[in-house]
Amino acid sequence: TISYRAGYMYVAINCASDPEKMVHYSGPYNLTEDLGSVVHHVVNASNAEWVGKSFVRSATTGQSGELDLIGPFGVGGRAIVSWKRR
Repeated sequence: TISYRAGYMYVAINCASDPEKMVHYSGPYNLTEDLGSVVHHVVNASNAEWVGKSFVRSATTGQSGELDLIGPFGVGGRAIVSWKRR
């Protein structure tokens, strides 16, 4: 689940390989000037180490209306999370 409302965002992600695992964070967000990225400023999170950090995600939209957020993952990797509007 991801939600953007009036300058604030919330995300919750369940692990596909282990549905018992979930991460979430929330806080204000902004779009970069070129509108190619969104920056999530974390104020609440399931991982205390994330609080106070900002996550930059490349953002693209697909032909069927999904939002793809792309960011770093681990050492040298990247994660792509695709969201579909309900």
